[in-house]
Formats: sequence, C-alpha cells, structure tokens
Amino acid sequence: MLSACGETAAWLEPAARAAQGLGMRRSFMLLAPIPDGHEGPAVPGLAIGSVATAAEFAVYNDTMTAGFGGERWAHLDALDVEALLAVPGSEHFVARLDGRPVGTAMRLSARGVTIVANVSVIPEARRRGIGERLTWRAVQAGRAEGDDAAYLQPSDLGAPMYAHMGFRWVRAWQGWLIAP
Repeated sequence: MLSACGETAAWLEPAARAAQGLGMRRSFMLLAPIPDGHEGPAVPGLAIGSVATAAEFAVYNDTMTAGFGGERWAHLDALDVEALLAVPGSEHFVARLDGRPVGTAMRLSARGVTIVANVSVIPEARRRGIGERLTWRAVQAGRAEGDDAAYLQPSDLGAPMYAHMGFRWVRAWQGWLIAP
C-alpha cells in the first residue's frame, strides 16, 4: 500500500496508476474534546457488551462480516484471538438487539486518542441509532482510560452520523494498492 496526501498524492497518482495501482480516497474525522457521558439515542432492546472470549470474538467477526458484506473479516484459525483481546487499551464490542447480534465496534487507545474502527450494523438493523450507540460506547471507553480525543476513518454510509455526533473532517489522503 502506497499512501500520500496533498500535493504529494497528486504527483504520485499517475505513477501509481501506471503500476496498476487500485486507488482509493479516504479522510479521517476527529472528535476533540470527548464530551462526557454521551451515549446516543435510546434503542429499546439494545445491549452492548465487551468481547472477552474467543467464542464471543467469533460472534463479533461474523456480525462485522454481515455488517460490511463481502469476505469474512478474519480467519479465526489463523488469528491468535486471545492475544488480540489482551492488547492493552483495546476493546471489541457486540451490540445485540433483543438478544440477536446486530452490530460491532472496536477501539484502541494510543497516546491519548481513541481510535474507533469496525463500526458495523447488519443491513436489516440500520437507521435505528445502533451505530451511533456503538460509536459512543467505544469513545466513552477511551475517555474512561484518559483519552482526550477520538479519531476514525468513516465509510460513506457512516460519515453523516459521525458529523452529527460532533466529529469533524481533519485530513484526507489517497492510497493505492499496487499489483505485484
């Protein structure tokens, strides 16, 4: 993966495309400072729990795959799930609606910033506030560890929700996956 921003991205693009690079444009959003106590809208029947075991991580993986679509996110036979779950400052979440897994999120605290990732909601449960609740859960968990800001890379689907939550655009970049 080759990535750059600003004038450098414009300069590199022709060469990356000539090397048969598949281009993508992405931006990042920042919430700073993290407001105290925000949880998002109430969603009747919704419970969000932390993933603590390999079996729960399998549910997380399957739910995230259903939310994002496409190929399975992680191949659990090739992943040391216990080591992943033990990473300091990290946490994975599964949202259940009336007991059924419907969404995921994760967070990683690094240098006072919560990095939010893997926010997904299965298609049939979208537009109910579940993604927002998951995001706030991850952000507030980071705040509880002393983080002052939260940072994420939104999908096109999620960007309006994050803007509504108070995240603002901070940096754009362009990347290319170069064919071997």
